[in-house]
Amino acid sequence: MASLFKFRSTRGMIAAHTIFLSLFLSISFLPVDATLERKVLEGQVRVVDGDTIRFLKGPRVRLSDIDAPELKQTCLLRGVGKSYSCGKTSKETLEEIIGKQRIYCESDKVDVYGRWLGTCWTLDNGQKGININQRMIQLGEAVTYKGSTIYKVDEDVARISKKGIWRSSFEWPWEFRKLKRAEL
Repeated sequence: MASLFKFRSTRGMIAAHTIFLSLFLSISFLPVDATLERKVLEGQVRVVDGDTIRFLKGPRVRLSDIDAPELKQTCLLRGVGKSYSCGKTSKETLEEIIGKQRIYCESDKVDVYGRWLGTCWTLDNGQKGININQRMIQLGEAVTYKGSTIYKVDEDVARISKKGIWRSSFEWPWEFRKLKRAEL
């Protein structure tokens, strides 16, 4: 057993201790949330935009698997040729869904901006009510997030029914963001 820890030189021993110490310190100082256990949030919220809320006494939550138009994004109504602020409309729709109700969210991920990615519901007498993520898709005020399929059927129904942004010509929210970043 002693032969496992024999070093040919002091330099080798110092290198081994340095590696061990580096590993120990990097693990010791990981943020608690890096374990990403399921997090449950509940309370009153403020709507930030069409797919983000902030708990009044807590963090921001990005509604997972959906992508709403950005606040500064506009859409062009088909057949009318009139432009409207679909990003603001999306935010207003989310505000209407939530109202003054308490919200319940489940999450196990954090995005690059430090927001929890979650599925959220209204609370009705302490029970889960409306799935907010799904409702935004059903109303056509958000699209399924690029690559996600969880609300795809709801999106197809909204698109065929020409609800919300589906009555317009629009850039996908991720394309709009990409173009805006390129302009900077």
